[in-house]
Amino acid sequence: EVSSFVLIPLLARWSKLMCIAPGGAGTMDSLLPLVIRGAGMQAGMFAFINGLILSLLVPVLLSLLLE
Repeated sequence: EVSSFVLIPLLARWSKLMCIAPGGAGTMDSLLPLVIRGAGMQAGMFAFINGLILSLLVPVLLSLLLE
């Protein structure tokens, strides 16, 4: 997550949606303002949805993998 603070503004210069990937689930909360500032509100909406999906999938996938 710390490297995302550096990578998001750099990647936003090339592609607005590419800057979402380094943040993972953190794009939903702590990195959302950085994504919005670097890539805009539309990318911020995608970042929030990305973080929400990843956060919801973790318990399901962990329970499946640990059985």
